[in-house]
Amino acid sequence: MWDEPTTGLDPVNTAAVERLIKRLSKELEVTSLLVTHDVEGGLDICDRVAMLDGGSLRFFGTPPEFRACPDPVVQAFVDRAAAEAALDMVTDTYV
Repeated sequence: MWDEPTTGLDPVNTAAVERLIKRLSKELEVTSLLVTHDVEGGLDICDRVAMLDGGSLRFFGTPPEFRACPDPVVQAFVDRAAAEAALDMVTDTYV
């Protein structure tokens, strides 16, 4: 079980941890459970995605199915992740 393994890491170390998770899962032939708020990172690592909403299972499927899911709550989550990823590419931000 991986509970927020990349929280607080810089992009280089985030990528290293993500590669480690993929490699260990493949080499050890084990199922891993990844808990994360990093949508894009999670979609890159996992072959199945589950989204909980209010304690109930809102979505379960593959990363492409998650991205294409018409459910408005799922889409809001996907769109927010895309917006945050774009914001991370901006060098000068003032909040």
